[in-house]
Amino acid sequence: MLELKRRNFLKMSAASMSGLLLSGRSAFSVPNLSSDPHLFLMLRTSGGMDATLGLDPQVRSPDATESDLFLEYRPEDIISIADLKLGPTAKPLVPFAKKCAVLNGLMMRRDAGHDSLIQYMATGKGDGSAAYLPVELAASFGAGPYGVFFTEPIYTGSRNVILTTPQDIFNEGEGPRLSQMLKPLDPNKEKTSLLALALRNVISGEITAEKLIKTLAEVKKVHPNLSMEIQALLSAFISGASQQGLLDIALEGNLDTHADHEKVHFDLQTQVWQKVADIFSLFEKTPFHNGSLMDYTTFMVISEFSRTPFLNGAKGKDHNTDTNSVLLAGKGIQGGKTVGSSRVITAKKSNTGTPLHIATAVDITTGLPAENPKNASFIFPENVIRTVSEIFGNPKGFSAVDSNIAIIRGLIK
Repeated sequence: MLELKRRNFLKMSAASMSGLLLSGRSAFSVPNLSSDPHLFLMLRTSGGMDATLGLDPQVRSPDATESDLFLEYRPEDIISIADLKLGPTAKPLVPFAKKCAVLNGLMMRRDAGHDSLIQYMATGKGDGSAAYLPVELAASFGAGPYGVFFTEPIYTGSRNVILTTPQDIFNEGEGPRLSQMLKPLDPNKEKTSLLALALRNVISGEITAEKLIKTLAEVKKVHPNLSMEIQALLSAFISGASQQGLLDIALEGNLDTHADHEKVHFDLQTQVWQKVADIFSLFEKTPFHNGSLMDYTTFMVISEFSRTPFLNGAKGKDHNTDTNSVLLAGKGIQGGKTVGSSRVITAKKSNTGTPLHIATAVDITTGLPAENPKNASFIFPENVIRTVSEIFGNPKGFSAVDSNIAIIRGLIK
């Protein structure tokens, strides 16, 4: 994994511009901030959320008992808006339902552990050969001078991209500006040597830094109560410093308890969806280009797997890789829509003798339940990653998953 921090890169650049010539171009990408910019933010929560409480609510069938499916709500507590059904913990998403799409019934193949499965969700591959989706988009679609904004460890695979932390952004106001030091070396605009192009990109990036510093000051003034992470993220996106980000949703507890499930997941997942809704609200209220920041951003909310439908001997719920759920929202997404589904099999009908909550096969071209076995397919994380790539115009060089992976057409606007 390569974590090339922007500040370290600038120090290296100032010491020796020749290092920029090794790849034949500057390590900075020219910002893709046209009149119609497209930003991407992945929101990640770790531990494995019980999907029945949030994005994939269930109703106990007449032949099922509480030992088959443990629920902490009544059928009338399920929220229905357009084609969405939300569990009670996802109530904070209601104001944004028309901009959200829920993808249920993701198969995770096998329980390879938390780290491997969150990587699978974020890359479409669990073998370490692909970068997290924000990194892959930065490498193929285009990135701002600060590259990918991130708050926790992020896997870059073989992609050589700049990574920027909230602290990096807050530190930008310290010391002399590199653009001022390099400006006397700025060559004639007709010069197109690799050195001239590299130098010009560094100077351009530093101009963005000046804009970032001003933006951060304004954000801190308007939103003094926001966390440092959110202030930095907002400033990076508004200023054009970054176009992709990974933001971890910190919780006041642990989702992966395996014991005493009741109320624990309910309360923690309510925290998750409230924090997601707060970010949506912030982006929706932030002017950006010809609309709001929400209008120009595609969001993807992930966790590594769901939980078993029944309580174990410790009254907890264990890992369930037979189904998972993802929330997509914002630009390019068909809002108010659910794609994919799952079902609960009682202990009496299960081949294993234990209840199961499993994904159902769909016609992946529509996202609807498959009526013909020939068109039936399960949805996997690689299909989601491939679909997001399509939403970004299938950028040249996108390599996280193979181009022949099926796109979930029902998600794309």
